[in-house]
Amino acid sequence: MTQMTDDIRAALDAIRLPDGQSLGASDRLSGLNVMSGRISLAIRIEPHEAQDFAALRRAVEQRLQALPGISSVFVVLTSDRGPAPAAPPKPSGKPDPLAGIGHVI
Repeated sequence: MTQMTDDIRAALDAIRLPDGQSLGASDRLSGLNVMSGRISLAIRIEPHEAQDFAALRRAVEQRLQALPGISSVFVVLTSDRGPAPAAPPKPSGKPDPLAGIGHVI
């Protein structure tokens, strides 16, 4: 298992992020799990990076799948959602006493 873990780390270190940093040395990896020849991991991204990282995700899967003893690889891109848009105010059911009035003198 140690040799497999070393091989996985070396493979992740060899993959470069769009900014040139090694994926293995970055803080973007989370949830790396290796069990019975199956690897799963998550790569944290910003929402606007999704398109750029789609090809990188496939490259990670291919590189890890090529390692000896690996039967399957599952890589996900994950991101925190931004703040939810404010909901419009709900009507109170009461008529607006100023509806239709353009000016108050």
